[in-house]
Amino acid sequence: MKILDKRADLGHGDVKKLLFSLSVPTITSQIVNMLYNLVDRVFIGHMQPAETVGKLALTGVGVCLPIIMVISAFASLIAIGGAPRASIAEGAGESEKSERIMGNCLTMLVITALVLTVLFGYRTPPRATEAQMVSAGENARPQDMARGIDTTVSDVESAEDSPSRAAPDRALDSNAILSPVAGRLMNLEATGDPVFASRALGEGVGVVPETTGETAVLAPVSGMLKTVARTGHAFGIKTDGGIEVLVHIGIETVPMDGEGFAVVVAKGERIAAGEPLATVDFGKVAAAGHSVVVVVTVVNAAELTVVTPLIGDGSGDNNGGDCKTVSAGSPIIDVEQ
Repeated sequence: MKILDKRADLGHGDVKKLLFSLSVPTITSQIVNMLYNLVDRVFIGHMQPAETVGKLALTGVGVCLPIIMVISAFASLIAIGGAPRASIAEGAGESEKSERIMGNCLTMLVITALVLTVLFGYRTPPRATEAQMVSAGENARPQDMARGIDTTVSDVESAEDSPSRAAPDRALDSNAILSPVAGRLMNLEATGDPVFASRALGEGVGVVPETTGETAVLAPVSGMLKTVARTGHAFGIKTDGGIEVLVHIGIETVPMDGEGFAVVVAKGERIAAGEPLATVDFGKVAAAGHSVVVVVTVVNAAELTVVTPLIGDGSGDNNGGDCKTVSAGSPIIDVEQ
């Protein structure tokens, strides 16, 4: 049987034909790779809800790709030099030398990885450096966008420059976060939302409203309204002491587009604990197939000394929740700064 010789002689033959035979496969592979990335990004950008999750996912891909390329560059720095040398030694019948080269390359890769980890400041979550935590407290969080919350609010806005609520702040314990509705408490794992369960949006509790009709959802703390979702399902409040509290009404309620939610506040307003944020028809939320649980979290919990949900021992149901019931305005989270 005749075996076709497909080797390219780089020292002889027609240069144009040689370049063509070598470049066409390379260019084709690059075009295919480009189309793959294009389709991949179109798919990611259309993840629902596209206006929140899709945009966040697309941003994550754009940020991660350069980081991956930088890390790959360090790996290539060693591999591009080591692999050919190991191949040459193996081809010359010097197996021991080839193994030694590969072993040295592996050792250098491990050392490089450790050095990069130290240089780029790895920290065990949830705490990073003090500077990073302060920065996180002052800037809008990508996770908030993932939940459909409008975070385009300037943090330098002061109370004097913004409208105030009519009622004065109540004389409450500044470390107590109150229940926005009357109902049954549960821990975050029992809410059925993996984002809340992972504490990505901070420590907190869920409250299942005791009523299925229209109910006023109250502010759990006094402070400045930093975020108010257009759809009325989420509110962010920052207290004068720097505690950032998220009130999220229902699970995956963004597609309702505000139906059943009547917002009575606006971004930049001051609000007192116990004042209404919105009136919600929990019957409509349930009829739309969504959980009615109202989640309250301390978003910047990592910056605080202790954040303790006051839900009891968690033995009330099979999902790890608690059957303890509270009235609106009852303490549900204790915070130590």
